Amino acid sequence: MTPWLMWGIATLYFFFDFINQVIPAALGSQLRAAFHADASTFGFISSCYFYSYAVLQIPIGLTVDRFGSRRPLAIAALVAGSSCLLFSMATSPSMAAIARMMVGAGAAFSFISCLKLAANWFPANRFATMVGLTNVVV
Repeated sequence: MTPWLMWGIATLYFFFDFINQVIPAALGSQLRAAFHADASTFGFISSCYFYSYAVLQIPIGLTVDRFGSRRPLAIAALVAGSSCLLFSMATSPSMAAIARMMVGAGAAFSFISCLKLAANWFPANRFATMVGLTNVVV
């Protein structure tokens, strides 16, 4: 039961992060109006998430290999959650872009940590199945 719980919590966080990836598309017109942003400014705000997410993949892999998933994932969840709150209170495009970048930095831990937990808690012959299940959730 414990392996499924560990993997399940991390996978729910991965789902939360996926929602953060697509939220600008769902709320685009409302966010553009709230920030008085043209299309290029709104595109930049939206892309800040992916800039930090992509840049951090290798350092996060090294961090998770060195320290495990538990603490880095908990800290990342706090960063992403508080940054979502910051984004919701943003009053300018620059504040929104910084908040989105911080959300992306916290979110970058989600999938790698799911993979590490699957590798640590499940038999090696079930790793591919667990990766598939993780992707099904999203």
